[in-house]
Amino acid sequence: MNRSTCDSGITYGSVVTMFPARHNGEYRVWNSQLIRYAGYRQPDGSVIGDPLNVEFTEICQRMGWVGSGGMFDVLPLILEANGEDPELFDIPKQFIHEVHIKHPEFTWFAELGLKWYAVPAVSNMMFDIGGLQYGAAPFNGWYMSAEVGRDLVDAARYNMSESVAVKMGLDTKSVTSLWKDKAVIEVNRAILYSFQEAKTKIVDHHTCTEGFIRHLKNEQRLRGGCPADWVWIVPPISGSLSPAFHQEMLNYHLTPSIEYQVEPWYVHKWKSPELRYKFRDYIQTRRYTVKHVASLALFCTSLLRKILKKRENISIIYATDSGKSERYAKIVGKVFANRFNTSVTCMNQKSVEELAGEKMVILVSSTAGDGDPPQNGKQMFDEMKMLSEANSGKLLDGVKYSVFALGSTAHIQYCKCGREFDNMLSKLGASRVHPRGEGDELYNEEDSFWSWLKPLFKKACDIFNVQRPVLESLEDVPILTQNYKLLTKTKSVGLVEGLSLLSKKNVVSTKISSRRFLSGKGALTRVIQVVFSVEGDNNNSDLSYSPGDHVAVFPQNTRGSIARILAKVDAETTMPLQVITGDGEEVMPVCTIKEALQSYLDIATAMSRENLKRLVKMEMSDKDRQKIANLIEDNSTPCTHTLGDLTVMCPSMRLDATFLMTSLPRLQPRVYSISNVQEQHPNEIHVTATIVEYRSQDGVIHNGVCTSWFENAPLGSLAPMYIKKALHFNLPNNPRIPVVLIATGSGIAPFRSFWQKRVAMMKGIDRTAFTSDMTLFYGCRTEADDMLYMNEINKAVEHGAMVPPLIAYSRDHSKPKNHVQDLIKKNAKLFFQKLIKQNGHVFVCGNIQMALSVKETIIGALSEAGGMSIAEAAEHTSKMKKSDRYHEDLFEDRVFEITGQIKKASKVSTMPLEYLTIQRSRKSKMCTMM
Repeated sequence: MNRSTCDSGITYGSVVTMFPARHNGEYRVWNSQLIRYAGYRQPDGSVIGDPLNVEFTEICQRMGWVGSGGMFDVLPLILEANGEDPELFDIPKQFIHEVHIKHPEFTWFAELGLKWYAVPAVSNMMFDIGGLQYGAAPFNGWYMSAEVGRDLVDAARYNMSESVAVKMGLDTKSVTSLWKDKAVIEVNRAILYSFQEAKTKIVDHHTCTEGFIRHLKNEQRLRGGCPADWVWIVPPISGSLSPAFHQEMLNYHLTPSIEYQVEPWYVHKWKSPELRYKFRDYIQTRRYTVKHVASLALFCTSLLRKILKKRENISIIYATDSGKSERYAKIVGKVFANRFNTSVTCMNQKSVEELAGEKMVILVSSTAGDGDPPQNGKQMFDEMKMLSEANSGKLLDGVKYSVFALGSTAHIQYCKCGREFDNMLSKLGASRVHPRGEGDELYNEEDSFWSWLKPLFKKACDIFNVQRPVLESLEDVPILTQNYKLLTKTKSVGLVEGLSLLSKKNVVSTKISSRRFLSGKGALTRVIQVVFSVEGDNNNSDLSYSPGDHVAVFPQNTRGSIARILAKVDAETTMPLQVITGDGEEVMPVCTIKEALQSYLDIATAMSRENLKRLVKMEMSDKDRQKIANLIEDNSTPCTHTLGDLTVMCPSMRLDATFLMTSLPRLQPRVYSISNVQEQHPNEIHVTATIVEYRSQDGVIHNGVCTSWFENAPLGSLAPMYIKKALHFNLPNNPRIPVVLIATGSGIAPFRSFWQKRVAMMKGIDRTAFTSDMTLFYGCRTEADDMLYMNEINKAVEHGAMVPPLIAYSRDHSKPKNHVQDLIKKNAKLFFQKLIKQNGHVFVCGNIQMALSVKETIIGALSEAGGMSIAEAAEHTSKMKKSDRYHEDLFEDRVFEITGQIKKASKVSTMPLEYLTIQRSRKSKMCTMM
């Protein structure tokens, strides 16, 4: 160590000295630090000096050193060169810079005789770089005051806290007086004051940790991460007051690195007989055979089994339609597997009784239909409902749980199934350990998932007294990162087969055979009818449907958005790839990157914050990396940029194939009401949809993924799909039962299948003797441009399939301004007669706001016509709902809400949001506007 770096009054910097690398001979500094104080063990077991260095003091004594037996005797250096026996060297006093500790207020503090050496120089660690190992590479820094404070007050070191407390006049009889805390603070004040008085560099723990946080953020920005050990970084005093205390860290291994080594006196091969005799108790003479090694391996295996048996069991159960809940449940399982024994099971393989035997249950569920559980969760849902209604309040007593519910805020029953699971578990006596998480597929679902999972994992570790890993973020758990393999294949899987694998549905092949616009040229919104023809032998039960059923259509992304991303990919985009996890599980059908971007991956959704954290690690310029880092750090607003947007915003970005194939969300099917019946249109499926298009403040026209594809895909294009049966939107088979249909706009779609079904039923029936009792209340803007299917409705009336419709025009200057609610009020007696007197059915299809208003209006009409109170009328509609006579198929138009978000975002961004997706969904988990 250069003298100039440690003279009093000189600010010194960090120095590292490299001795020759390991080859045939070893170079080692036996001291843990170049300057250390001796520790003398006494006959009664006490220690004078530093107890940390008792063993090394004895090593020095064996080599002939004799200390004075004081509290602060500087130990000699023991140096080993080229594998020879080490030699002992006393350090000249002029090279030892020590600081005598005194207090700025307590004059008695100096009388304690405390001091410490000025420069911490670590000398017993190995520097590993480029395949070379340097056993002797001492380096120095400067002290943080709390480090010296620990050396002086820790019970296993100089243990001065009580002596200081007594001098301060503190009550040391009870720890509740906090005498230890007060003493430690004053010792640290004294250390800072003394080092500063001696003009010797030192830093307080607050400044030090703030500097580390700046370093951590800089490393994350430049390199995507920084390994750190929370235990070493958080200061030993006032830890929770430092920013490092609240910073999660991931301690992983990188090279070059500085590594610990085995103490040299345990491994050195002595050449001197005299020294060999003196150190005979340290020399390892036993030779181990293969048998010994095998026995040791068996012992370690049995020990590991015992450790795993001691781990608490956590059961993760899921219910899913699309597979998304299953994916999230598996991530939960992988995270918890770091500290617990976990099992991930579909609900249809578990019973409520089995849950009673679990320590903790984590439930992940989506919502299907009218707030119903997914099919594979229905059995457990019904069982829980029955037991909770039977007041089985102690059945799950002692079971801890948390729920993550998935849904869409475009559904009137948002996350209803998950919420009900949560309530039922609580009613059955289970203890909620963490609030329910809810993921909205329209709004940062993945971010919501991680925001729920991270604190849940920490809380579970605390509850079961398990040491949790300190992580920068839980998604950085090794089992979740870099755990995929991309294997090249010769041929891609067919699209229909691939989508069947991903969705776990029986997807069938159809083609777009025709399309026509139903709205006029002057319409504010364009409505399109698309006809899909069933291919070949697909005309079977897989595509059998009834009036009110839905079809889930798998769309394709636009060519422009695909081209933007492909231009940034550093890989062969036309080579078929198989994506599997480290466990061999296939997560993506065999396909090319281009095929994945076209049909499997959602590139029209705004990037989640978690994906931005992955994206920032991609190759790009510092300027572009900072742009993404700014989006990550901005917690005030969600990111509205798609991946395509970011490729334009960050032109230097290069994308990794693994990131694309494993991080982007799946392109979900869009679900529409079927607007025809098979009796009239065999081998066909008709969809009636509103084209999603709007202009944001920057003038850019935005289009929905699916409706844009409907409009622009060449006729004959492949259109994979599957049928979703309607559970609560079924037309009564008996045409004599009164039916009232209420719709606005494209909400008329399912009712077209209703009247077509009745037309088919009325064939051969004497219409003079019988007419189908079906009445349509329909609202639209104008007759010329927005009245849909009027000719078909008139023909249905002629066939006796329905009575003449009642139509409200809201913006037709040639007609009175009306809404469907106005028509309901004018026909209050009709509603009372058909719904109350004749036990008829009412079907409502339109946006959520309209449906709520319609329901309120119907209640008012029943009250007026039936001479009952509003409460009594509301009770009647509630009974109709329970008896499956009040049906709703609803969606919410989110265009205006999201356009507002885009306008707000456009004020701070010059990037046109050309591919931001607007979702409009039916209540039965549909995305009609896409």
